[in-house]
Amino acid sequence: MDWMPELIPNWINGEQFPAASGKEFDNLNPATGERLCGVAFSETPDVGRAVEVAKEAQPAWGALTPVARGDLLREVALKIRERSEHFARIVSLETGKSFGDALGETGAAVEMGMFVAGEGRRSYGRTTTSAVPN
Repeated sequence: MDWMPELIPNWINGEQFPAASGKEFDNLNPATGERLCGVAFSETPDVGRAVEVAKEAQPAWGALTPVARGDLLREVALKIRERSEHFARIVSLETGKSFGDALGETGAAVEMGMFVAGEGRRSYGRTTTSAVPN
């Protein structure tokens, strides 16, 4: 599978990083037991790094209007749609599902992305009641 990377790293702030510990685990096809690739075995330091970068990025994201955030999410959903067969092949291999089922899941993910992207246009200046106390 020359289209599958040898290692799936952590992606933090647009950059690839192996796990801080250097550990990895095998991503296996459950139908065949075949090793698909390695995956960075992320632990607390890796998560901490990602959380710190996310905290730094949040003010810029929060400064965008809900419509602008939705537009970005829509772009992502459309990019996934463009490569849906590629993603479906990965889903099929990683889950042991048929390609048709995997293609259906990929399509459903795109549709959910499009729906969520539109939520910024539907808030009408209202907030949703939260069950979490302030």
